[in-house]
Amino acid sequence: MIDTLALRLFVQVAKHGSYSAAGRELGYTQPAVTYQIHNLERAVGAPLTMRRGRDTVLTDAGRELLSHAEHILAAIHSAERAMAAFAGGPRGSVRLAAFPSCYATIVAEAVADVQSLHPEVQLTLIEAEPHEARRRVRAGESDIAVGYRFAPSDLNPPGRTGAAEDRPEERAGLITVPLMADPMSVVLPLHHQAAQRPTASLADLADDTFLINSNRFAGMLAVAGARHGFSPKIVTVADDFVAMQTMVALGMGVALVPQLALAAHRDTRTVARRLPEWPDRLVEIELWPDLMRLDAVKAVVEGLQRAASRLTATR
Repeated sequence: MIDTLALRLFVQVAKHGSYSAAGRELGYTQPAVTYQIHNLERAVGAPLTMRRGRDTVLTDAGRELLSHAEHILAAIHSAERAMAAFAGGPRGSVRLAAFPSCYATIVAEAVADVQSLHPEVQLTLIEAEPHEARRRVRAGESDIAVGYRFAPSDLNPPGRTGAAEDRPEERAGLITVPLMADPMSVVLPLHHQAAQRPTASLADLADDTFLINSNRFAGMLAVAGARHGFSPKIVTVADDFVAMQTMVALGMGVALVPQLALAAHRDTRTVARRLPEWPDRLVEIELWPDLMRLDAVKAVVEGLQRAASRLTATR
């Protein structure tokens, strides 16, 4: 194996024609240079220098090695400079996958924060529901997933933990970094009786049609309705909280909408009331543990945490 120190000394011997001069150039004694050159000769399996009178000259093998040595040392120097830049602060690319209502809130603030503090970090953003975001991390297609699951509640049907069919085996090996609890609200027409109170109960909504964005809400509503003695009327619409609020404004029903989605867009023709009996969405980061060793990934995770803290504080 060729040692880089020996290679540097060899280049100086070739340049100055003397072991002593090479040593002075790099701060080594002549015996130390001799030792390193002999080790280099053993590594390559051929003599590299020879004495010609008072001068030290290269052999054919030495001239061949010299033709490569300067390129090798230049490449090493370039690599050392590049690594020094990484050691100087977070830099590099980070791929982040997050669900839609997180984009205009937590992710948007975090991206602005990270770009301001760490301009050498390049972010690639992918929109993905929690299950897909986690799949991308497991497959190595994303570095960070921002997803959610529902807090434990007796509204969750047996065998389900809420959003994204959160099976334990899909989370195995990943670390989870909590970001925030995202409460659920019900969006109501301005004239709705429940709009006159600070919070709403599902009992107030027995006669309404519920607009939901996923079939997974249907089971939870069925349990909640049975508790209050009614069977909910449900319409499942596209996963678009802006459209759902518009539909409420047009009198088509009431909509279950998380606070993050309301922070991103609020239709002034409606009112939103907290629904305390509905479990919160627990928003969290998922990633492989080793990725937290990378300064760029760690910087993005910390940016997401700061953004979530600010959003929680302004509720």
